[in-house]
Amino acid sequence: MSTDEYDEDWYESLLINKKPVQVKLDAGAQCDIISKSMFDSLNLKNKEQSKSKVKLMSFFEEKRFQLG
Repeated sequence: MSTDEYDEDWYESLLINKKPVQVKLDAGAQCDIISKSMFDSLNLKNKEQSKSKVKLMSFFEEKRFQLG
């Protein structure tokens, strides 16, 4: 394997609520997130979101706002 093979992003197709969704997999990530627009498009009920006390920060240490 060349090092170039490790530089490519890893994507998979998943079915979420019977809708195909292309997701990026990151084995080093500490959490999984989706955008609010993606959440809304999947017709998921808000009760499936749970409140979190976790504070998210980007790789560059910028604070991120989360809904659940």
